[in-house]
Amino acid sequence: MSEPNQLILLYFIIPLWMLVGFSDWLCQCKSYIASTAGVKESFIHLLIFVEVGVALLLAMLFKINALVLLIAIVCFFLHEATALWDVSYAKRKREISAIEQHIHSF
Repeated sequence: MSEPNQLILLYFIIPLWMLVGFSDWLCQCKSYIASTAGVKESFIHLLIFVEVGVALLLAMLFKINALVLLIAIVCFFLHEATALWDVSYAKRKREISAIEQHIHSF
């Protein structure tokens, strides 16, 4: 990876992604996720985390080739499908604010 790309990824993209994740967590705390959507939504979030983690680990540990890209693309589509499942499940159990919806679009 070229140095400018690495710097952008390490010091902009990943911190921004973590900030968005933290913001989502704050929204979920405000909506009392533990007593509304409960454990099932938490497990859905863990599944989302695994889907993203697999792609990131492959990118960090292996040389990028067609197989790594294919797996990352599959993980992306799985992540999107799981995120849709998450929101459709959560909207039946708790209020999802406009801010939280916007955060999810990131």
